[in-house]
Amino acid sequence: MRDIRSTQRGKILDVLISAKGDSVPLPKIAASAVQYNARIFELRRMGYTIKNKTQDAGDVRHSWCRLERSPIQSLTTRSGGMRESVQVQGLLELSVAGGM
Repeated sequence: MRDIRSTQRGKILDVLISAKGDSVPLPKIAASAVQYNARIFELRRMGYTIKNKTQDAGDVRHSWCRLERSPIQSLTTRSGGMRESVQVQGLLELSVAGGM
């Protein structure tokens, strides 16, 4: 099985997770993948919330991306004959805690 960090999408995700909620300059993301827009689109379709920010400085436009949250998995558990839904933070917490 291939390590997700060896893919362009995985490298971008690793950069965003490593920022721990801070904005990442677009050139740093672009260094991880030639087609970074397509890889960010894929991550969004997988359920990651990635926000863009731009700022114009004269003739230059600066861009940043920030990972706001990872996909949330819903688990249904049985407790004393009652069903309750539990929401668990997905890959983001596991990756940061696991030193991804």
